[in-house]
Formats: sequence, structure tokens, C-alpha cells
Amino acid sequence: MSFLHFSQVSVSRCSVGAYPWRIEDFIRYRAQLRLIDSCLRPQSIRQQPLKLRCQGLGLFSDTLYLRIDCNDALAALVTKLNEALTFLGYSKESREFVPHITLARFRASTPQGIFASILEKYRDTLWGELSVDSIVLYRSETLAKGARYSAIVRYSLGG
Repeated sequence: MSFLHFSQVSVSRCSVGAYPWRIEDFIRYRAQLRLIDSCLRPQSIRQQPLKLRCQGLGLFSDTLYLRIDCNDALAALVTKLNEALTFLGYSKESREFVPHITLARFRASTPQGIFASILEKYRDTLWGELSVDSIVLYRSETLAKGARYSAIVRYSLGG
């Protein structure tokens, strides 16, 4: 992403990558990124890489997912990040933290009963361990054809 020297900008719109922006939205976006960076960078430096165990399957209203056990290290990291982001003025997530890997998305109107046999069959299956060595901040866009996620910045754990 290229930086703009705002004192020389005299147009009402700019384009960064494939995204058109109003100048004031772009400035607000960059300011938010700086605030988030001021929170994530120090936390990632202090956090050692994580080992996470993948076991079983789960279901949200529109998502089939692989469950990830929330060990003490992950729970502590999530708590620290939530506290830091709340301090910066971001709302605390009201839903319980459920670490997972999305396997499939479907319409929320899909009867969840069709997943019962799959959930039962793989309820206790140990899929293996994940090594997590970084945190990635993503930009999420909801589009007519589905969500698009773009990595903005990656923070290596432990420095």
C-alpha cells in the first residue's frame, strides 16, 4: 500500500490497490490502523509462538468448523488483545471466543440437523496440532458473492 502526502492531495477520491476511497475515509482508516498497530505489535513481541490442538467439529448458524482447544496461552493472548483494543475505544466482542478453522459456510436457513451425523462421527477426532508463529490483521469485506479477506499486516510472535 502506498502512502499519500495529504498536503498535496487536492482530489476528493483516491485509489489504493483496487479500492476507491474518499480522502477522509482513507485518513480515518490509516489512523485506525496505527492505533491497532500500537496494540498488536507489543503484544506479539511478548507472546511466544503457540501450539494449538485441533479436535472435533463444531457448528455455528452458518458455518461448519474444526474446533481448536483454547489452551491457557491462547486464552491469555486473547484477553490481552481484547483489553488493549477496548482501551483504544473498540467495543468488546459480546460473543464467547471460539477458536476454530472454518471448513464450510452455508445459508443460515440450512437445517442444522443435516450435520448431526458428521458432528457425532467426528466429535472427538484429534486432527493434529497447529504451530502458530504470527498474528495477521485482516480487512474483511462483505460482497454479494461472499466475504473477501485481505491480509493487511503480519506480526511475528516472539519478536
